[in-house]
Amino acid sequence: MSANHDIDAVMALFDTAVRTSDRYRGVVGVSTFIASLEAQQLPAEAVAMRADQSDAVRILTAHRAKGLEWDRVWVVGVQEGVWPDLRERGSLLRVEELTADGIGPGTRPADLLIEERNLFYVACTRARSHLTVSYVDALSESGDRPSRFVLDLQARNPDVALTPAPARTPRLASWDGLVADLRIALTDPHVSEPVRAGAAQELAHIAGLRTPNGQPLVPLADPSNWWGIASVTEGVSAVRDLTEPIALSGSALDSLIDCPLQWFLSHEVHAEVPRGSATSFGSVVHAVAEYVGKRSVPADLEAMDALVDEVWSQLRFDARWQSRAQRMQARSALERFLAYHLRAERTLLGTEDLLRSRVEVQLPDGRKDVVNLTGFVDRIERDDEGRAVAIDLKTMATPPPEKAVPDHGQLGVYQLLLSRDPRAAELANVDRIDPGGAALVQLRHDASKGSQAPKVQLQPAIDLTESPTWVEERLGEAVQIIRDESFAAHVCTACNFCAYKSVCPAQVQGEQVLPS
Repeated sequence: MSANHDIDAVMALFDTAVRTSDRYRGVVGVSTFIASLEAQQLPAEAVAMRADQSDAVRILTAHRAKGLEWDRVWVVGVQEGVWPDLRERGSLLRVEELTADGIGPGTRPADLLIEERNLFYVACTRARSHLTVSYVDALSESGDRPSRFVLDLQARNPDVALTPAPARTPRLASWDGLVADLRIALTDPHVSEPVRAGAAQELAHIAGLRTPNGQPLVPLADPSNWWGIASVTEGVSAVRDLTEPIALSGSALDSLIDCPLQWFLSHEVHAEVPRGSATSFGSVVHAVAEYVGKRSVPADLEAMDALVDEVWSQLRFDARWQSRAQRMQARSALERFLAYHLRAERTLLGTEDLLRSRVEVQLPDGRKDVVNLTGFVDRIERDDEGRAVAIDLKTMATPPPEKAVPDHGQLGVYQLLLSRDPRAAELANVDRIDPGGAALVQLRHDASKGSQAPKVQLQPAIDLTESPTWVEERLGEAVQIIRDESFAAHVCTACNFCAYKSVCPAQVQGEQVLPS
């Protein structure tokens, strides 16, 4: 028996350590934790062995209270569903089904109700002079409701009134609860100035309490440990060198403006996340499309499919059925690409070409800056008018809505690069080439029902006579975000697929993180 109690004490110690670690998040050291334990009473003996302690509060079940009496008794948690608890009982040997006549149906709900009512009677009759019955009343159909036993008690004692508890009960049972109430008093606009001053004085006193070894007894009372009190710190150096142009890619433009925090975590912090199967899927399809465009692989579905088979076994999937399903999707995507490639509405000039240009932009606050702009274009095609069209092959499951394509930042950057990088003119064998628009070719989606051609989302050609163009204005917004280092979290369509939800203050999972 003694060994069982000792094990219970050790497990209680571990549970207390875990709760303290989760609550204070590293603020409390080992010495402070031990000092707080020394100030507590950790019972290692049975409750019955301490029955002679008349000044102690006994906490026990109604069953354990049989045959005992006290001057004051509190019966707590008397809610419907808790007391009475009419859930069906069961045991390994199913002894509850044994009757005088053999095996029966088991305990009936009516019998359980009688048993629970008798147990409630036992609990209430343990009091010699004062009895307090407490319950939760959520005042809603879906919330907790008082037990039927409470109503029975009032019916048998009409002179006893049901007194509701205050809306918020002071949490004085722990240091943390006391500190929380004092902090609320400091910030509540309805609290009078004398009460607020008293709360501040009490917090200062608690913050000054020390353990025998000199450590703070209640670290959370110190305002330096409160969330949102400390000012935002500045980095030792700027995110980007102020004397150098901003290096920016076309694929990063929209993500930077849509959610600066997501861009910062992925591009600057390099908070790497595991590559999913969708990313590997897209890489394989893009590689085969590039080989076909460069004529390294024949424009034949079987030859393309064989190339996929060479690398598909190296891709990681959660299950074999997922690998098989994605393999079928890859073949369908290649079928759509082949249909697009063979249709040849425009002349193919190059594939996977890296375009560069230095662009001067004006920031929204009037400043000017320089961007070193780059972009990998999947395909550069020339239309009948001699203009260059940037093609971006996509394998996404959900294409952007048509209304978003005219302002698609990545396509806009590609068009700007086509008009500025001499490399594009060299591919077309001309001195200068004008952009003729851009397009997203959705290889997972058909152009129409029953069609083998992919869905093509066209972006109109940018008007180079405008100064600045809408693309350059968007670049100015992005550059100002980087220069000002205002990497705030924005709710956008990418939130559903974001890997940083747990540290994002705009999401429920990351609410404990304060935005800058």
